Amino acid sequence: MNDFRTGLLLELKLDGPVAVVGDIHGCADALDALLDKLGEMPVIVLGDLGDRGPGTRAVIDLLARRGAAGVRGNHDDWLIAWARGEGFDSFALHPVMGGRATLDSYGIKGASAGSIEAERWR
Repeated sequence: MNDFRTGLLLELKLDGPVAVVGDIHGCADALDALLDKLGEMPVIVLGDLGDRGPGTRAVIDLLARRGAAGVRGNHDDWLIAWARGEGFDSFALHPVMGGRATLDSYGIKGASAGSIEAERWR
């Protein structure tokens, strides 16, 4: 299984129930409430942690503190590429994709598809 933060293979030894959660899409408040209900139960995420909802940064922080493992989705790949300095996929800024909410959660304002494309090809 891939660690969503590093892409490394992990071997998980689980004894008991496990929560499997996917498509969180920046909904940090809902995730926080769910984690409270789960107590100490291990969490495996199935990708798409960010975009659309306002709390992508908080979602990632919550899951990192929790030690969650999982696989990445396309929305996660976009964020990782941006964090590595590879640019932010302009398609992610399409209103349906919700990437602007992710950039907002990191305090990045004023990004447009045009400015991202210009940065990518600089």
